[in-house]
Amino acid sequence: MFNKNFYPTPKTGCLALISGLTSKDLAGKTILEPSAGKGDILDFLKDYQGIYRKCEYLCMEIEPELTAILQDKDYKVIGSDFLHDPVYYDVDYIFMNPPFDQGAKHLLRAWEVIKNGTIRCLLNAETCNNIHTKERALLLDIIEQSGSITQLGNIFANAERRTNVDVIMVELVKRTESKFDFDADFESESFAMPEDLGNTSELIIRDMLENREARYLASIQAYKEMVQARRKFSKYVEPLVSDYKISDYLKADSFNKFIQQFNGDAWDQLLRESKFANLLTKRVREEFIYKQFPKQKNIAFTKTNMVQLLSILMNNQGAIVDRCILDVFDLLTRYHKENRVHIEGWKTNEAYKVGMKFILPRVMKEYDHVFGTYSFYYDNEHILNDIDIVMCFLTGQKLGNIDSCYKVLKEQFTNYKEGRPFSTKIESTFFELKFFKKGTIHFKFKSEQLWQWFNCKASELRGYPLPEAKEVYSKSLIVRQ
Repeated sequence: MFNKNFYPTPKTGCLALISGLTSKDLAGKTILEPSAGKGDILDFLKDYQGIYRKCEYLCMEIEPELTAILQDKDYKVIGSDFLHDPVYYDVDYIFMNPPFDQGAKHLLRAWEVIKNGTIRCLLNAETCNNIHTKERALLLDIIEQSGSITQLGNIFANAERRTNVDVIMVELVKRTESKFDFDADFESESFAMPEDLGNTSELIIRDMLENREARYLASIQAYKEMVQARRKFSKYVEPLVSDYKISDYLKADSFNKFIQQFNGDAWDQLLRESKFANLLTKRVREEFIYKQFPKQKNIAFTKTNMVQLLSILMNNQGAIVDRCILDVFDLLTRYHKENRVHIEGWKTNEAYKVGMKFILPRVMKEYDHVFGTYSFYYDNEHILNDIDIVMCFLTGQKLGNIDSCYKVLKEQFTNYKEGRPFSTKIESTFFELKFFKKGTIHFKFKSEQLWQWFNCKASELRGYPLPEAKEVYSKSLIVRQ
């Protein structure tokens, strides 16, 4: 049991929620299940619709474990707390089984959320039979004006989690006209992401995120006004030109598609401006951006959610750095056994460290005798940056402030091409490098202490700690450029 209010919706409840609705009625509609639990209602709807009459399924859930289940099912989780999180989508149907002890609050919130559509909600019958709160009185008034009640009886008697309670289904239908009343004044200087996010005060960050959320809301309202203007334009222009001409004039997607794209783009921009992804090795970056971040992009773009994301990233920096260190260690040793040095005291062949000198093939191409040029293999320059990123982590430096391996090699490639002074032996901030026409690059750590720190940390993370680690860590790491 996830919490005291977790009562998965039984099949009889799901059947009641869609009674009178055909799969054709629901096809192409946007459906929200708030307080979704593990998604029993959406699962039922998905089976009911089949593969040919698909819907847009949205959900919200406050329990993290249940949220993970919903995301594993590929449902779009757009928020956690239905009572407080904003819902920007235009929803056609809300099917809900809210906590019985907060049923009135949740149904009133659903009435706020939906603009033009239908709500069907399972409630404890006492919610409408025992009118002892203002919320219940307000709800009953709305039902009398815009809805109906169906008695279902004790449908949870044989459910996955049983309870002895009489249940009703409330249906509310809402039809409203669009209204636009948003206005905001923005300070451009309070919008930009701070250069050094980690050392920026929490107050400044919160002000910046609040301004960003306000712009986001204003953009949505402006888009709505634009859609209204386009519709008005269509009405006026219809008698004047053919239908296909009008469609050429108005190539606009649905509002919900705009929200989905815009919401995701806003999160992408926040991630880019935080420069967080730039501090990750390629493998860790791709795992985050392609596996974890897409789920975040469905969440409402609010200051609270932005603060939560940035806090998670900052609080997990240690674990992220460890992953990056292991990535680079594997890069240098897993496929290049000549770079390994065996660790004394461990019998296993898995106990090894990176040598003070190491070689990397296939980062740069063989010398091009036809065009007389040196160059990198496409998309392999990240290997050099990954190495420097980890060395920056260990030394507390910024990648943009150092002479990186990629930077100094690129300079020599350009010098050679343009006939300027050129050398195959060069230095970056952390390494002495020598490159060869056959396409290999030889590296040597400039700092023996940095080499020791890197190996101690990587070996510790791999489960084969070096005996000298304690002594190495006892001395402050200093790297002179």
